[in-house]
Amino acid sequence: MSKLLDLYVEHLPISPFLDTLIAGLKDHNYNKIACCHILRKAVQFAPIEIVEKMSQITPSVIEILTMQVKESWVKQEADRLEEVKMNVLDLVVEISTISDMSMFNHLALLLISFANLPLG
Repeated sequence: MSKLLDLYVEHLPISPFLDTLIAGLKDHNYNKIACCHILRKAVQFAPIEIVEKMSQITPSVIEILTMQVKESWVKQEADRLEEVKMNVLDLVVEISTISDMSMFNHLALLLISFANLPLG
């Protein structure tokens, strides 16, 4: 999908493409990481569409960032969750660079959720 975005962005129906990526934020960890990476690229090509999709992106981002490591998890699972969270944070940083994005409630909601995250 990343290659599609690089090579065929002008021919790509952006909205359905973004819908697929946003759905991937609720998938398994490897898919979440890949979707975050591609969404970061999409911010450069389709910032207006990203802004339009923030109401769909925000709940998934908050859900990921508030996930806690379970006692039954092995270290690899905990490490993978941290990797997913770092990729989501990179995505939020990229989204925050969109011109006038600070005026949107969804970005404010994300920033408030960061303030409430446990340290550690």
